[in-house]
Amino acid sequence: LGLSSGWLTVILVTLYSVADTVGNLVGMPLMDRCFQRLPKGVMTMQSLTYWASMLRVVLVPLFMMQAAERIKSDLAAMVLTVVLGLSNGALSVVCMEKAPGTFVASAEDREREHASYIMVVALLLGVTLGATLAIPLNLLVLPAGGWHGLLSQRVMQ
Repeated sequence: LGLSSGWLTVILVTLYSVADTVGNLVGMPLMDRCFQRLPKGVMTMQSLTYWASMLRVVLVPLFMMQAAERIKSDLAAMVLTVVLGLSNGALSVVCMEKAPGTFVASAEDREREHASYIMVVALLLGVTLGATLAIPLNLLVLPAGGWHGLLSQRVMQ
């Protein structure tokens, strides 16, 4: 689409936020519908959620190729961002809703509450580690000069 890097960033952040919100809204009904359409006994809701989250690993090399400009399409960046946002919203809602219920059936309500607290801490820790690990990954993927060098090259062109 030929968007300048400043506008592309704003558009990508907006697309992610909207897609994440939509994923939050439709996540649980969508996963329930997928689970109901599976033949009985083929897969549990936990394994369906696990495999859906494992499919997101495919996005990592695609985003890295996008950052390294091996995929030079603004539209591809937008599609990848929307897919990431939708899957993030949907899977976070499913995990937060279903996981405490899968805790041992004989557990007291207090123990389930503790499991919920642990899940929130794990979610926040994952977001923090992901943001922290993005810095060295950017240094590995981007050309010399990092983001500043990349942006100044685009402005010069």
